[in-house]
Order: sequence, then structure tokens, then C-alpha cells
Amino acid sequence: MMKKNTFLLIAILILSCYQSALPADTVSKLSYENSIEFKAIYKKAVDGIAEYQIQLADMYYKGKGVKKDYKKAFEWFEQSAKQGLTNAQLFLGIMYYKGEGVEQDYQKAFESFEKLANQGVPYAQFLLGNMYYEGLLVKADDKVAIKWFEKSAQGGNSSAQVKLGLMYYLGDGVPKNKAKAKSMISKSAEQGNPDAKELMQELEW
Repeated sequence: MMKKNTFLLIAILILSCYQSALPADTVSKLSYENSIEFKAIYKKAVDGIAEYQIQLADMYYKGKGVKKDYKKAFEWFEQSAKQGLTNAQLFLGIMYYKGEGVEQDYQKAFESFEKLANQGVPYAQFLLGNMYYEGLLVKADDKVAIKWFEKSAQGGNSSAQVKLGLMYYLGDGVPKNKAKAKSMISKSAEQGNPDAKELMQELEW
């Protein structure tokens, strides 16, 4: 009996030492994955509820409460996207574009952005415009890029606003127009865009 109790005590000590050796964040994430809340979200995602699939995907993508895992994030975004959730479809395109959790594929990224851009999704319009601006997969075309940047900016996307503002300031693909540049960059800064805020300070506006 004494030997059994001694063995149990040693096992507990080893386990506690192992846990204390782990970073606090890792321990908390391991704990959360065993929580009732996480298990409930996971079950609903497995049951095919799109809103929970994208919630789970976002958790894995950002490492919110769980260990960051792009492959798992991609799988759950894909499941949600198949059910028509716009944000899931957008994130799939972004992951194809960056090669996160999946092999980089500009063709699939472009198709995703183009489809959503034509549906009026501002961030997809910006991303599509950027592919035309950079000449990724497609031939570089400032006119087409600006068309999509303008649509995106009108839809309130701060990234498109600061991009357009900088193009007008530099005369990049458009005639120089400092008034338009200031207007666009100011709108972006008002939304809290860090690049726009930095430009406002550098240009002393």
C-alpha cells in the first residue's frame, strides 16, 4: 500500500512539474479546449451549423483560446464557406493568397475575391484591386485596380481609402491630387487605420 501511494505521489509531482514548465498561455489554452464552452462550440460546428464553424475557424486562425492552427482553421472556414457564409468565403481566399494552412494558390484566391467583389463586399474589392495593382496572376492594370479600390473605399474599407489616398498623393496611376489624397487618408484615419494615422503625422495634416 505504501509503495502504491508513493508511486501516485511521484506521478502527481511529475505532472505538476510538467504543467508548470509549460508557458501559462499554453496551459490556459489546453484548459479551454477541455472546457464545456469549447466542447459546445465544437459540437455545433461538427453538427453542421455554419455560424459555429466560422467561429471555430476564427479561433484556430487567431489562436483565440486554442493553439493557433492554420490547417484546422482552413478546414472549418471551408465547411462554413460551402454553406454560403460570405466571411468564410473571404477568409478562404485570403488563406489561399497567403498560403496559410493550404498551398498558396493565387488562382483560387483571385476567383474568391472576384466573386465576392462582384457581390459588393468591400474588403474583397480591395483585395481584388490589389492583385491587379501588383500584377499577381493577372497583368498589372492600374485602371482596373483603381476601379476596385474606389468601389471598396466607397463601401467604407479603410485599407482601400489609404491606398487610394497615397496613389493620389504620389500620382501613382492617377493625376496628382492632394485634396483627394487628404480626404481619403483622413477618412481612413478616422476609422483607426494605423497606416493612415502614420501618414497623417508624416504629412503634417
